[in-house]
Amino acid sequence: MYFIPALPLIILGAAVIANTLLAILVTKNNPKSVSNRLLSLLSIITTIWLIVSYLGIVPEFFSHSLLLSRLSIFFAVPQVTLFFLFAHTTPYEKIQMKNQSLFLLLIVAIGILFLTISPFAFVTTQVVNGQLMPVPGWGMGVFALYALFYSIGAIYTLIKRWKLASGVMKQQLWYVMFGILIMLGLLIFTILIPVVVANNLSFEPFIPLYTLAFLGLTSYAIVKHRLMDVRLLAARTASYTLLVFLATSVYVALLFTIGDKFSGLNLTASQFVILSLITIIAAFSFHPLQRILEQITDRIFFQNRYDTDKVLGNLSNIMAFALRLDDVAHGILEELLPQLHITKGAFILFDEGQVTDVRSQGFLTPPYLDEENIKTISQTRNTLVFDELEEGAEKNILRSLGLTVAAHLRTEGKQIGLLVLGEKSSGDIYSQQDLDVIEILASEAAVAIENALAFEEIRRFNVTLKEEVDRATADLTTANKQLEILDNLKNEFVSLASHELRTPMTAIKSYAWLVLNNKAGPLEPKARQYLNRVFNSTERLIHLVNEMLDISRIESGKVQLKRENINLRDVARDIQSEFQAKTAELHLTLSLDIPDNLPPVSIDREKIHQVFENLVGNACKFTPPQGMIRIVIKMTDTMVETSVIDSGRGIHPEDMSKLFTKFGRLEGSYITITGSGSGLGLYICKQYVELHGGTISATSEPGKGSAFTFTLPIAQLTVSPALHKMVG
Repeated sequence: MYFIPALPLIILGAAVIANTLLAILVTKNNPKSVSNRLLSLLSIITTIWLIVSYLGIVPEFFSHSLLLSRLSIFFAVPQVTLFFLFAHTTPYEKIQMKNQSLFLLLIVAIGILFLTISPFAFVTTQVVNGQLMPVPGWGMGVFALYALFYSIGAIYTLIKRWKLASGVMKQQLWYVMFGILIMLGLLIFTILIPVVVANNLSFEPFIPLYTLAFLGLTSYAIVKHRLMDVRLLAARTASYTLLVFLATSVYVALLFTIGDKFSGLNLTASQFVILSLITIIAAFSFHPLQRILEQITDRIFFQNRYDTDKVLGNLSNIMAFALRLDDVAHGILEELLPQLHITKGAFILFDEGQVTDVRSQGFLTPPYLDEENIKTISQTRNTLVFDELEEGAEKNILRSLGLTVAAHLRTEGKQIGLLVLGEKSSGDIYSQQDLDVIEILASEAAVAIENALAFEEIRRFNVTLKEEVDRATADLTTANKQLEILDNLKNEFVSLASHELRTPMTAIKSYAWLVLNNKAGPLEPKARQYLNRVFNSTERLIHLVNEMLDISRIESGKVQLKRENINLRDVARDIQSEFQAKTAELHLTLSLDIPDNLPPVSIDREKIHQVFENLVGNACKFTPPQGMIRIVIKMTDTMVETSVIDSGRGIHPEDMSKLFTKFGRLEGSYITITGSGSGLGLYICKQYVELHGGTISATSEPGKGSAFTFTLPIAQLTVSPALHKMVG
C-alpha cells in the first residue's frame, strides 16, 4: 500500500485552493471584464494542470502515466494562451489585439492541443528507479517552441506596457509581471527543459510551489495596489479561506482517525484525493457557517461599505437643487465625507492663478495654494492620490497640506479649482470605488460650482440691474409716448399735405392736357416736348400723393372695405381694357387665362382693382418689348388664386426680401424700361390683400421673368349641391 508524501500534497492543496479562490474572487468582482475573466480561466486551468501533473507522479496512477503525461501538456497549452491574452489585456477590460491576430492565435492553439494528446508528443513512458520517465516525440519540440514564443511575447508586452504606465498602474503591472516571470522561469528551466533534454522530472513535485509565486505577487497587487479593485472582497475571502482550511483539516483528521481506529481502513492515494476533494466541497457549501462568517467579517472588514449609486444620487440631488455656492460646496462635503469615511475635505477655487474662494469642512485651517502650486497641479490631468505619486512637486504639495486626494474641477477644458480630501478615518487607503465616486463627482461638481458662481454674480448684479431696467423702462415709456405723438402728427401731416397737394396737381395736369391738345392754340415742337414732361411728372406726383394717402389710411386703421360678391374675371377684363393702349405702345401682349366656373369672391372692388393695376403696371414697366404678360386665375380649396406673370428680366435672389416693403425699390433687379416707381405699390398691394384675408407672394428667376400671386377667399354663398361639387 502506498502512502502519499505530506509535503507535495500540502503544496498541491494550498495551490489548488489559492487558485480556486483567486478565480472566484476576480470573477465575482467584475464578471463583464475580459481581463478578470482571463485571470479566472488561467487560475482554473492552472488548478486542473496541477492536479493532473501531481497524479502523474503518484505510483498508484503509473498505469495511466502516458495519458496523464499527455494531459499535463494538453492543459499547459491553454495556460500559455491565456497568459498571452492576459498580458495583452491587463489592466484594461478588453483584449488589446486585432481580431485577425486573435483568430490566428486560437487556430494555432487548437492545432497544438490536438498535437499534445497524440503519440507525437509523448511516445511512451518508462519507470526507472521508481520515477516516471516519459519518452518525448517530435511534438514536444513544437509544443516547447509554442510555449517559449508566446511566453516571451507575453513578457515583452507586459514590459512594454509597464514602461509606458505610471502611478498605480505601473505598480500593478510590476507585481503581476514579476510573479509570472518567476513562475515561467522556474517551469521552463526546471520542468520543460529537463523533460525535453534529459527526460528528468525530479522537480515536478514542486510545480504547485512555482504557481504560488505568481499567486502571491498577484494577491499582493490586489490588496496593496487595487489590482482589479477586489481588495475588500479579498478580505472576506481570506477569512473564508481560513475557515475552509480549518474545516477541511478537521474533517480529514476525523476521517483518518475513524478509519484507522474503528475499521482499520488504509486509504489509497486515489481514495485520499477523492475524499479530500469531497471534504473541500462540503466545507465550501457549509451555508450556516458561511452566513455566520459573513456577519463577523461585515463587522470587521466592511464598516466602510456604501452604495455607490445611492451616494452619487444624493450628491446629484444636492447639486441639482442648490443654487448658492455655499449650499453646493458644504452640501457635497456633508454628504461625501461621512459616506466615504473621510476626515476632511475642501473645495479650492481659483482663477488666473489666484485662489478666489475656499469652502472646507474638517480642517483646522483651510488649505491654501499659492500661484506656483496652482500652476504645478494644473499641469496634471489625472486625480492625484498621495500613496500612488512618486516623489516630486505634486506629492510635496499634498504632504504640506495634509491631503491624500486632489481631484481636478474642470469645465470645457478650463480648470476652476480642486476637490481636496484628507485621509480616511479607518486609516485605510482609498479604494477604486472611492476614486471612481470622486472622479464622477468632480466632473459634475465643476459644472454645479460654475453655475453657482454665475448665480452669485447674477444675484449681486440683480439689484443694480433692476434699478437700471426700471429707469430704462421709464425712459422708454416716455419715449414711446413722444413717438406716438410724433407718429400721429406725421400721419396728420401726410394726410393734410396729400389732400392739399392733390388739388393743385390735378389742376396742373388738366391745364397741361388742354394745352397739349391744342385747346389754347398750336404749340411749337420744343414747347410740346417740355409740356409733355410737365404732364408726365404731374401724373407721377398725383399717383404718389394717392399712394401716400392710401398708406396713411391703412396705418391709421381708417380703411374700410366695401365688400361685394364679384367674379374676378370681370376685374381682370377691365384691367385688360385699361392697359390695352399702354401694352400696344410698349409692344407687349397682355392675355387672360381664367376658367369658366370661377366662383365669386367677397371683395372691395376698388381696392382689388388697385392691386391688379399695381401688379400689371409693374409687369409693363419691367418687361422688354415683344414680351408677354399673363393674368392667370384658378381655384384652390377655399381660395381664388390670381397670378400676374411676365417674361421680363426677373429679380435677383438678394433683392427678393425687399419686395412688399415700404419704399422697396428694385432698380438693381429689374431693368427699367420706362419711368420709375415710388416703392410703395407692392406694400399697398400686400396691405389690401391681407385686409381681405388673403396672402401675396412672388417668385422669380433672373432672365426668365417673375410671377406675383395673391389669393382671396371664395365668397360664402348658399348654393346647390351641384355647384358645391363643381367648385370643389
